[in-house]
Amino acid sequence: MYVDLNESYPQTLFQGDVIKDFPFFIYDSAKALEKVSETNFSLREGDDNTLPSLFVVETRKTKVLLLSQTCDIQRRKHIMACPIYEVDALLEDGTLNTKRVEALRKRQINYWFYLPEHGEEKESLADLQTIFYVPKRILDKYLSSRIISLDDWGRHHLCWALATYFGRPIESKE
Repeated sequence: MYVDLNESYPQTLFQGDVIKDFPFFIYDSAKALEKVSETNFSLREGDDNTLPSLFVVETRKTKVLLLSQTCDIQRRKHIMACPIYEVDALLEDGTLNTKRVEALRKRQINYWFYLPEHGEEKESLADLQTIFYVPKRILDKYLSSRIISLDDWGRHHLCWALATYFGRPIESKE
């Protein structure tokens, strides 16, 4: 499912790359919304609405999975990415139970992409429900933070997962 990073192109980002310690948005969190105040929210508009609005959003450093196709990563100004969560942490906080983990491992949950354990990287999931576009110029600064890259088989499964998620087929009731 993964390729050895030493065998890949070190200066090229690919669909299915995992980047660690990337500043990812916390936008829909109820806690983040409760904290909105003069110190962490600012909106500035010109009299004629020509100035852009400034909206400051909290971030956290997390692992992200690059979802854009490799050719788009090379040519576009914005890249799709989603956060990655460790299965053990989600079991601990009650987000997952053992039945859901088994469904995840069988790729039966359409909005999560399963990432098996690899080396020091623990069993995880990429949350396809939380996709953001990130500027390529910022992503380029994190090139040295790439820790895993999916091989061809892994990228095919990622493409299938994205097509399944966005295509909205009927989800299994298991």
